[in-house]
Amino acid sequence: MQFQLNRFHKNKDSQHNNAKFYHKLNSEIRNLFSWFNYKNTFSIETKTENGVTLNSTNSLTKENSEWKLGSKLLARYKYNDLVSFNGVFTEANKLMVNIVTKGLIHQNNRSGIIVKNKPNQAICWSKYKNNYLTLAGRCVIPTLNLNFSTTTKYKNFNFGVNGNVNPNNFKSPNFKTTFQYKPNKNLILALGIHNFGEQFNSSIYSTLYPKLHLSLHSVNYFQKDSTKNDNLSFGFHSQLNNKTKIKGTIEKAGNFSILFATELFKKTNFSLTTSVNLKSKKRLNEFKMFFGVKANLTI
Repeated sequence: MQFQLNRFHKNKDSQHNNAKFYHKLNSEIRNLFSWFNYKNTFSIETKTENGVTLNSTNSLTKENSEWKLGSKLLARYKYNDLVSFNGVFTEANKLMVNIVTKGLIHQNNRSGIIVKNKPNQAICWSKYKNNYLTLAGRCVIPTLNLNFSTTTKYKNFNFGVNGNVNPNNFKSPNFKTTFQYKPNKNLILALGIHNFGEQFNSSIYSTLYPKLHLSLHSVNYFQKDSTKNDNLSFGFHSQLNNKTKIKGTIEKAGNFSILFATELFKKTNFSLTTSVNLKSKKRLNEFKMFFGVKANLTI
């Protein structure tokens, strides 16, 4: 369901025209039967020609017989092509402001600083990207925790390293090395190594048909006491058409989940998710249904 009405305010008799603006209204209702949990979200967005965007989102959620109210106010302002501001304020009096700059160091570079009040901290971040290389890093103040990532591409190969370093514990850094090889458009082989071999991840992605994708994931953990834990999962994803998709996963531990999502009518979405443990009777099985209607109102 969609309603649209565009109206721009101009006074032809006046030399000073009012700024053009419009409002966008979104409403979404979710029914989650696992069992009889409920969520309703409502948002309204206002934009002006000078680059200011305000978005207010409110939600009503029922979980385990408990009702919760939530609200969030988002503001965006684009000063020019190089500098923009983002801010988020929530009902818990949490405030986050992100100042973003483009091309300050290099034309392919984006940098910024994020300021938060809960907890009181500032995050400096920077990212550089071209056709072959991606570099990103962020530093948290005052803890000085450092996160970094780098990715390089060469023909059909991808190589990357990402991790974080805590200055209070230099002896235990946490990082992951990833390798990816794509011999053709229907097959991807991936390998991930955590730290110095404490964990290995291997994945295979295959496209049997244009609308059927398969994946196989293997995770192996090697603990310091020489014990070994592993997990194996198989997944499939089928995009039947532009409106309907089916997605499922089954794990070695017995967890099985499947998702069916479709668009019943224009702006009306429906999805059904089931999660079952095939081995354990003690584990709670879940059944979730989502039904959403979105209405956009532009004034």
